[in-house]
Amino acid sequence: MKKKFMFLFLITSLLSLAKAYSAGSTNVDMPKQFELIEPPQCKDFRGQKVVFKSMPHEQFLQRKLLLAVAGIEDGSGTPVVYYDQDDFLRIPEIYQKLVLQHECEHHMAGDMVNPPRDAAERGQRELLTDCKAIQNLKKTSGFSYEDLLTVASYSAKLFTRNGLPQQMFSIRMSNFERCLMQN
Repeated sequence: MKKKFMFLFLITSLLSLAKAYSAGSTNVDMPKQFELIEPPQCKDFRGQKVVFKSMPHEQFLQRKLLLAVAGIEDGSGTPVVYYDQDDFLRIPEIYQKLVLQHECEHHMAGDMVNPPRDAAERGQRELLTDCKAIQNLKKTSGFSYEDLLTVASYSAKLFTRNGLPQQMFSIRMSNFERCLMQN
């Protein structure tokens, strides 16, 4: 219980600091300081290999996307994950792993061919996909509580920079913690 309270306090503090630091603007300093990881080996629900492709940062901004998105390659039906290479250079490797694994989980669940019916279902799928990604990384890479704190720290900056609601950040981070604590 004490750990949960401390985590909730931390995520609230991180958002407050990120907002104060940016002084109300979305210009949060996030220098390019990390290396790109090798994307995971991933197959969709049909057993087809998922392809990873970088997309220009400007296209992510225009579409109001954050870091990565799962999709189907036009015409060929190839499962693909597009990621913002520019922003990936601004986040730690463990965060990159989590983001790419999250998108793989969408493909493994068949979310691209069976899209959610409404916003509520989409939200539930996102939370479930977060859990699957964290559980997978916990098993394969030893994803830890310290890794979660790193993700939370950089997420606060990204959410602030992109003008995303604090409530969305709090829900996602609380869900991450809940998923990590599950056996």
